[in-house]
Amino acid sequence: MKQLFIISIVTILLISCGQKQRNYNSEKSGSIKIDTVENTIAEKKLKTQLREYLIALSAEEIDIALSYLYGLPDILEYMKLNFPDEHIDEEVVRNIIFSQIRELNKLVKEKKLSYEFEIGDIIKEVKYEKNHLYIVMLYLNVKEKLDKHSIGSKIISISNDNGQNWNFFTYDPYDPETFMIVTSVLKMRFPQDIVDKLFSKE
Repeated sequence: MKQLFIISIVTILLISCGQKQRNYNSEKSGSIKIDTVENTIAEKKLKTQLREYLIALSAEEIDIALSYLYGLPDILEYMKLNFPDEHIDEEVVRNIIFSQIRELNKLVKEKKLSYEFEIGDIIKEVKYEKNHLYIVMLYLNVKEKLDKHSIGSKIISISNDNGQNWNFFTYDPYDPETFMIVTSVLKMRFPQDIVDKLFSKE
């Protein structure tokens, strides 16, 4: 169903094709690795709140996770306009996220996996009035017996109050359809040139 796109960190956990893999040394399972030493106050707040978002998802605290999603009303409006045959509301989003997280946790238990999230570098920064639009690297480090892998993805982080409070959604840059939806939703609130700048390769 098209609404499976709706932004959640679950996308990272289910997408591995086309993502770079690298070795890592941490043995701690289910933790969240974060480094804010060289970050500004706004960047530290971003990473701290992203950590809270990831904790909420891992613990199946769906209400908390939804509170961190960027532009849920805009996403729902876009989906209803473009996919009128689909019944999409906040409850549908909740059920999708909950079912996918339950599936992930079940898989981790069955396969006896250990994992950690690693919040990486901020690779893009765009400021517009009181809005901060950043792209952050996020890794899921997974260990299965002696095998270790790191699956990377990108998180769009948006603050509307000069970096005090942040909301998030992820996207797959290798999937043209979901990327189009992401940019379309952002253009509902931000000028074309700001969105273009965020995703430019400069």
